[in-house]
Amino acid sequence: MRKNSQNYQILRSMLRGKRHTGISALRDFGCFRLASRVNDMESMGFVVDRKTVCQNGKYFSEYHIPVSFRPRSKVLMAKIYAK
Repeated sequence: MRKNSQNYQILRSMLRGKRHTGISALRDFGCFRLASRVNDMESMGFVVDRKTVCQNGKYFSEYHIPVSFRPRSKVLMAKIYAK
């Protein structure tokens, strides 16, 4: 995975505990298709939780990697980023 790719940037952010919606992915990474990037992450073996949120009568999805599935070791994180 290239370090400047949307997959890499979004994965790195989620591994640090951030939650993302379609709008936050567009704003932060220029990504119009967050659901596709999440699907890419899941195909690499990561567990990504989805939650449907209702705000001001609008429904949207929020994605995050649960704490129990985040690597705790800096060495393991370095291996993930090196791929």
